[in-house]
Amino acid sequence: MIQYSETENQKKKPNYVFVTTTDGLLYFINYHTRAVDKIIQIHEDMITTLIAAPNNEFFVTAATNGILRIWSTDFENLKSEVNTGNPISHCDVNIDSNQICVLSAPAGIISVLDLESSSYNVVLRSHMDNINDLAYN
Repeated sequence: MIQYSETENQKKKPNYVFVTTTDGLLYFINYHTRAVDKIIQIHEDMITTLIAAPNNEFFVTAATNGILRIWSTDFENLKSEVNTGNPISHCDVNIDSNQICVLSAPAGIISVLDLESSSYNVVLRSHMDNINDLAYN
């Protein structure tokens, strides 16, 4: 992921390339020098998602241990943390930056974290094995 800042004439200028690792590290790679400026531990397990909110007010990270974290844009402050209880495969933030959709592919679950109401709701549960029976009425 590339982090941008705006210049005086409203043009976007790249600052950092963010790279995550399987052991929970976040690398800050300077876009211009290509040097690693900083490395921080942001999760305990493999990071599956790093995404910026459309309003550029926060970042969302998620890991295979089911932990979803919301960070300030400089990653200095952890704003919120949710333990979903299931391995997270991917997340996405809606256009209004007030909901986060969470996919747990191994568990067959899609959930939504509503940031305004602080609620976490399962939207879809799917089967993880063969269906052996069906009753139709």
